[in-house]
Amino acid sequence: MKHIHNIVILALILIGIFYGCSDDPGIFGSGLISPTDTLSVATVELFSTADTSFLYRFSGTSHLMVGKYQNGTTNIEARGLTQFSGISTVPDSAIIDTAYITLHLNYSVPDTIGNVRFGVYEMNVGWDQTTFLWDSLKDSYNPTVKYDFQQSFTGLKDINILIDSLAEKWVRNKIDKPNGILLEPGLDGSDIIIGSRLLTLADQYPKLTIAYHILGDTTIKHFSTNAVQTTFVSNGTFPVIDTTILIQGGIGHRGKLQFDLSKLPQRISITRAILELSSDTTNPLSNSRTHDSLLVHLIRKSYYPFDSTALGTLCVPAIKNGQKVYRADIKAIVQTWLVREPNNGLLIRPYAENYSLDHFALFNNKAASHLKPKLSIIYTKLP
Repeated sequence: MKHIHNIVILALILIGIFYGCSDDPGIFGSGLISPTDTLSVATVELFSTADTSFLYRFSGTSHLMVGKYQNGTTNIEARGLTQFSGISTVPDSAIIDTAYITLHLNYSVPDTIGNVRFGVYEMNVGWDQTTFLWDSLKDSYNPTVKYDFQQSFTGLKDINILIDSLAEKWVRNKIDKPNGILLEPGLDGSDIIIGSRLLTLADQYPKLTIAYHILGDTTIKHFSTNAVQTTFVSNGTFPVIDTTILIQGGIGHRGKLQFDLSKLPQRISITRAILELSSDTTNPLSNSRTHDSLLVHLIRKSYYPFDSTALGTLCVPAIKNGQKVYRADIKAIVQTWLVREPNNGLLIRPYAENYSLDHFALFNNKAASHLKPKLSIIYTKLP
């Protein structure tokens, strides 16, 4: 009898759970959901209310670029720096037969066709690739050129830069870690930018080789070492177009967008937030190695240089009605604006900002309506 009683109680509990969790509440669920409480889904389309381009000088890149590129009003210059250590391994009495730096090239603008000419200069001061900027160049190197390198390129290949006298100076003075060298493109004879996108493999780094022998011994010995640090800095001018936002890698031109969210109702949950940026394809700078993507970030601080950011989201290319656009779902950013962060706008930058010279022109809010930056927000209205 006791067992029957327990079975009845268990059955009642199960029935209560079943009806209480049902979409159609029974006696156990009635009264818990108001018949006036419903969920609704809606979409709002917003266009940017403000946008701008600004220069952001960044450092910390471990890639190397050198050369000049000019096309119309676009004019870019890149200078490379590299430093080596361990040179005291070579005896100070050694006779230097030859010394050269090998650069492993895997990048160029334009695509491996053109002439490059640059001078090799000795750095006067110590430097750090994490903090060195274009503005750091002033008075940082001996203005007397040590070597002049010039070559025509029809395809990427490794190049050797002779530095015999510099290496001999370092060896004679027992300088284990000299300040390094600067590669600066010449005023003429250069219409291509070449470089090394340094990978995790050590053989991609610039390499110093010193061939030497000891007096009385004709045996040639070799000392080789990879760079302990390397970087590049760049500068340039670009066409100013009233209807576009300039986004430029290498130099550091970034974009800032603002959207007014006041049209959104209270108590909503964001389902999707699709950002669309239309590309002005008449003003790009790209090559076969361009990483054709952008990054969009939430801006946390409202003042220049807007470098306190969060929630970086990939913005990928697509074709919409014959127009190239960059698109991203920034749901997390919009939801964050609604619940805890002030709406300081969006930061737009090239995906490969620190290792390429890719240029993007995006239409701004002065462009035709179908080209303006657009944010389409799909949301659920909560009861």
